[in-house]
Amino acid sequence: MIRLAITGPSGSGKGYLCAMLKDRGIPCLDCDRVVHEIYKDPAFTKELSQLFMTDLADASGAVDRAKLRALVFGSDDNMKALMQRVYPAVRARCAAFLQACAQEGKACAAVDAPQLFEAGFGEDYDVIVAVLAPLEERVARIMKRDGIRRVEAFERIAHQMTDEEYAKRSDAVIRNGSADDAREALKSLLAAYGVAE
Repeated sequence: MIRLAITGPSGSGKGYLCAMLKDRGIPCLDCDRVVHEIYKDPAFTKELSQLFMTDLADASGAVDRAKLRALVFGSDDNMKALMQRVYPAVRARCAAFLQACAQEGKACAAVDAPQLFEAGFGEDYDVIVAVLAPLEERVARIMKRDGIRRVEAFERIAHQMTDEEYAKRSDAVIRNGSADDAREALKSLLAAYGVAE
């Protein structure tokens, strides 16, 4: 089974690419959703509360994301401590997903992993695909998707790797701007790795 990792900066269209993969019958796991699920686990909430020495539970026992953001925003040490807890949990969920897909006899499975390189588990995949798009298009997409201002979108982008870094560390690049044919590029990529229609 071919294990695909889909990565790239915010607003590049990773979700769009994964939707196309799903249309082709290729299962795709969204790491952002995995993190949300992990944050709903009361045991994980307790672990983070102990780590930061403050009660981070909301009324349901899940992580209060606003409280957590306040703790890690602007603190490199706190962010690093958080990621040291989150990344292994996400990696384990991804590994279980890929194993299940292999057992089902899937020819290919994909994981939408925005922070693949930061988390350090690129080695778990056979092919790493970077999805890239022009800066202005990304800004517009982020503003529309998240309901934030232009300056906030740029601030988010400023904390991410550059397109050049993504391209250099990936096995393939799919351009996903308005002038690009990402669908055809994906078709060619899958064909190159022997994934049939």
